[in-house]
Amino acid sequence: MWTAEDIRIMLSSVRDLRQKALIHFLAASGVRRGAIPELKLRHLQEMPDGCRSVLVYEGSLEEYTTFIHPEAVFWLEKYIEHRRNDGEYIDKNSPLFRKTYQLGIQKAIPLNEDLVMKSVWHAIRVSGLRAGQQKRNGRYETQTDHGFRKRGMTEIPEIVIKRIFEKLDSIDDILHKQCKRISGIGETNKLVQAIWKKILVALGVVSTIISILVVIT
Repeated sequence: MWTAEDIRIMLSSVRDLRQKALIHFLAASGVRRGAIPELKLRHLQEMPDGCRSVLVYEGSLEEYTTFIHPEAVFWLEKYIEHRRNDGEYIDKNSPLFRKTYQLGIQKAIPLNEDLVMKSVWHAIRVSGLRAGQQKRNGRYETQTDHGFRKRGMTEIPEIVIKRIFEKLDSIDDILHKQCKRISGIGETNKLVQAIWKKILVALGVVSTIISILVVIT
């Protein structure tokens, strides 16, 4: 798992705006790298307190909603504004992350899964986070991209979980609700938004860059 401190080190080691926005997005949302190419601006919806909801795998059996905190929103908006200033026509169907371009007015091609992986790997390499790490069975203990997805449940203390979800039957009930792949509307989504806000307060997530989503691996 990448810790909050690991992610701070990554972010301080890179200058590319897309790279910063991508690392923030992965750390906050917990999405798989394979979800990135399909994401468009329309999949983000405003929420209270500067947060955004993100609809992932729209229209598929795997569809679900996750969330990003204000710090991730800030860097994502800076990245989008940079593209707009380069001449790209931005609308709701624009890719959330696009491939590198020579001219902004060129057709925006979504960032593919391999490039997501390379972007994260570059941040890890230049930050020195792999220094001294040994592989086991051909793998590092903290996987390059999957390390972001492990953070949600691990970094939320159990006592905080109990206090936040005291009205639910159990932690299993939380996982059950998440497994039902929350839609972008309805009472279940309202519940998740309320949970999200409570965790923000409990963890001070903006300052620590902690993902709050209960991620189903």
